[in-house]
Amino acid sequence: MKFLKTAMVFSVAFVFLAAGVSKFAGAPGVVEIFERFGLPRWFMLATGAIELIGALSLLAPARRARFFGGALLSVTMIVGAAFHVAFDPPPAAIPAILLALATGAIAAANAGGNVRAPAH
Repeated sequence: MKFLKTAMVFSVAFVFLAAGVSKFAGAPGVVEIFERFGLPRWFMLATGAIELIGALSLLAPARRARFFGGALLSVTMIVGAAFHVAFDPPPAAIPAILLALATGAIAAANAGGNVRAPAH
């Protein structure tokens, strides 16, 4: 079971690394989507940075970092799904919804844990 969890985290991280790089590279399909949504170029770059930071956080050994990465990417994908529903046929939002669920599951799996109150 641990292998499957690790494989899922690495797969999701790879997806977001590729997505972030494609935004910084200005891939024509990505540029077209952001233009269709009426979003400026800096928003595309900010989204790419969020995706890269989130992906790297998923790969970090610290549980808090994995929680942060999962939560950050889950919220990002919820916003992305909302834009797809608003501007595209609803099925276009399915990949973003699935990624939101996957990253939300990663965040949930890494929530809590070894958090201690500061000593008084």
